[in-house]
Order: sequence, then structure tokens, then C-alpha cells
Amino acid sequence: MILFSDRGTPDGCRFMNGYGSHTFSMINSKNERVWVKFHFKTMQGNETLTGAQADELKKDPDYAQRDIVEAIGKGEFPKWALKIQVMTETQAKNFKWDPFDVTKVWSHKEYPLIDVGIMELNEIPANYHTDVEQAAFAPTHVVDGMMNIKGNGGENPNYFPNSFDNFEADKNYKEPAFKLDSDIANTYDRNENDDDHFTQPGNLFRKVMTEEQRKNTITNLVGAMNGVTGKKRDEIASKTKFCILDEPFSQVMLN
Repeated sequence: MILFSDRGTPDGCRFMNGYGSHTFSMINSKNERVWVKFHFKTMQGNETLTGAQADELKKDPDYAQRDIVEAIGKGEFPKWALKIQVMTETQAKNFKWDPFDVTKVWSHKEYPLIDVGIMELNEIPANYHTDVEQAAFAPTHVVDGMMNIKGNGGENPNYFPNSFDNFEADKNYKEPAFKLDSDIANTYDRNENDDDHFTQPGNLFRKVMTEEQRKNTITNLVGAMNGVTGKKRDEIASKTKFCILDEPFSQVMLN
């Protein structure tokens, strides 16, 4: 739904939010684990493009990158407010949906956003491979907080064991064990007990989007489906899961 909405075509990197999407964990000094979602909220405001404007920008594939580079060059450093949502292990077991399902969101009413800090991009990387590709912001490499920026270890080996120095893993950062609810391991069917894939996108369409945003979303979806041809075109349209979200929406999609 978001992909086909206005948010699916942001007007450059500076004017879009960023999300961790996946569910991560944090562990405190007492070795207690909580689950978290990361949100980077643009402080420049959300600005988007219509489908037609986005199509026009196909002629300029460097548009978004050039915009942010030029802004940094002029000292107009873009900023994002970093916020997190926190869910305990007990809350995760009782959550309505699978809290690890990347297609689901956590209610901001139940799990409010907590302010953490501000991320500012104030320098253009001098060496893209070293400064970006090898940044290695993997959860397993991040200790004493959420980001560790100390040169990324430079040219030193960042694995253990190795034959070149006395680098050793700090056992203080060992994760606590997971408690299992069963001693049976089997394949996991994500639809067996969690087959509600329509409530959240339906609420987004009806309760969050403005009338103009709803119209743009429908226009983008219809445009994307124009390429569907053949005898089963109507069958494919009728089975489109988006049609289940909203009756007026359904009628437009099927016509």
C-alpha cells in the first residue's frame, strides 16, 4: 500500500523517513532483552512526488543523490530524529500480530515513539567504499549503545579467532539465552495463525491518508495494473488483495 502511495515516491532522500523495518533487540546491563523498532523521522518535512512527476524524473536518475550532495555542500545539513518503539518479550508473546513480521507495524498508541537523538549528515564520504560500503553497522558489531564509530577497526582484522593479533570477543556482550515454549521444531506457516493482511493497510488507506492521497494511491495502482492483459485480466483484478481493503476502492480497481 505504501509503495503505491505518495510516500512511495519521495522528493529526494532529505524529505523521506527511514525505518529499520525489521525487529531488533536491545539488552541492558541486567541482561534483559527487549524488542525494538527504529524510526528516522525527517526534520525537513515529508515531501513527495505524484506518479506523473516520478515518471518525468526517470530522465534524471541522479536527481535524489545530487540534491542531498548539493545540500551538504551548502551547509544545509539534513537531519532525522531517531525514535524507537519498545516491546517486552512478554508483550511480544501476546501481540495481536507477529511482532517480527516485516509487513506489520506496531501501534503508536500501544508502543509510543521514544526520542533517542538526531542523526545529521554533515559530510560527504571521501571514500565511498571505506566510509559507506564497509561501515558494517551490523547488530553484532555494535556495542555500548547503538552506533560505534571508531574508524571501523581500520585495516585490522575484525573477526575472531585470527592469527595476527590478540583480538578477542568480549564475553560481557554475549546475548542471553532464548526461552523456548516447546521442544518441537517444525516448519513455520506465517498464515496459520496470522492471516490478517488487510486490517493495517485498510486503516492506512481510510484513516491516515487524505482524500488526495487516496486518489493518488488508486491512480498509481490502476496505472500499474494497466499492463495486465489476457483472458484472466478480470480474474486477476478481482483477486487483487487491495480490493478487500475498501469497497469504493474495490469498485475503482475492478472497473
